[in-house]
Amino acid sequence: MTSIFNKVKSALKPNPMAKYLGKQALVSDLKLELIFADNFNSESIPQLHDLYNMTHDINVNVIKSRNHDIGVEIASAASLLFTEISLHRTDISIADVNAFKMGIADLGNMSMYDSIESFHAHSEKYPDPFDANIKTKYLTSAQTGIDFEIDDIDRFKLFGWSNRLILESRNGHNRFAHAAALAKKLGKDLKVKAPLEAVVFNELEFNDFTDMYAQFLVPLQQNYEITEILDELDIPYISVKKEEITGEDYLLIVQRANCPKDILAVLSKELTDFNEILSDLLQAQISSPIYQKYIKENTV
Repeated sequence: MTSIFNKVKSALKPNPMAKYLGKQALVSDLKLELIFADNFNSESIPQLHDLYNMTHDINVNVIKSRNHDIGVEIASAASLLFTEISLHRTDISIADVNAFKMGIADLGNMSMYDSIESFHAHSEKYPDPFDANIKTKYLTSAQTGIDFEIDDIDRFKLFGWSNRLILESRNGHNRFAHAAALAKKLGKDLKVKAPLEAVVFNELEFNDFTDMYAQFLVPLQQNYEITEILDELDIPYISVKKEEITGEDYLLIVQRANCPKDILAVLSKELTDFNEILSDLLQAQISSPIYQKYIKENTV
């Protein structure tokens, strides 16, 4: 009888993770809000892709499971999450460009501005590269200050979760901003022929990745204790901090196949589900006119 009683008592006893998170939840809300304007701002737009390249990125702080190393597996599986569109030439409407980086990033340039218009408003005013009577819809290198035919260093890039078509250029960014601002003022759909590359979510295999891995944002103060408990329970995990995305907090990634369902249920209840954030970003990509216009046909 005592043996049966102990088994029932053991079955009803909360697991260590539930006990710890339940206690912490009484003290403070463990749910973290990822504000797009703050966490997916200009400088962090490309960083989401780099977040999963944790085995090579020196700017990622990684805490690995004591008995397991799943970092390489996650980095490999991330190929299910993203599709990289190689450099190719296409027509770009300059009205679609809302760049955050133009020219050499270290010099600032557009990185401190929200849009081409705000950059143009604070930059030196160049002579109009064309007037309202422009005869062709294609802008030349003389008009934009950028010669896209020289090499592929001057190019456009799109990250699917961003509504910005980024212009990366060593020169001519002031004149290009002026041309873009003037084209919008004139209401003209002016284009340039330029190289374009992209990193986007893989719509077809996105769910495969999220089905394989559960991901949670963990407040900095709780991360050490949570990973200690996972180590004690011998559950493989990797905990990653990349300030451009997670700030001071950590992204905890566990393999669903190797994590008990009750542990996953506790984590899901008390912590922010990062997969839900990714799903929101996927929807932002799918509904993006720029993605539909320039990238969609190259991915499916």
